Amino acid sequence: MAARVRLERPTLRSTAEFLAAVHRSRKLHAPWVKAPSTEAAYCTFVRRVRTHNHVGYLIRLRGSGELIGVVGISEIVHGSLRSAYLGYYAFAPHERQGLMMEGLSLVIKRAFGPLR
Repeated sequence: MAARVRLERPTLRSTAEFLAAVHRSRKLHAPWVKAPSTEAAYCTFVRRVRTHNHVGYLIRLRGSGELIGVVGISEIVHGSLRSAYLGYYAFAPHERQGLMMEGLSLVIKRAFGPLR
């Protein structure tokens, strides 16, 4: 089966689209997710997921490029311990379609592959 999603590193070019997705997903996220909801918070997020101990990905539909969710790997520890936290959330109206599961699978393959 062909992948329905693709990964993309967050950039400032996605600011308006990201903030619109956060806004329309408030009911879906409350009270569990506190997604960046301002331009300043999104800029901070983009900078953070490009550091040595944080990696982040936007999950997009392969065909249309529509933003469907976010996956972040944080507090990455290299060396003999090798550990990290994995967090994720979908944007409305893309929840409960298995799309995030596909995106998470791609991120996990990358984490245990190229990112080591």
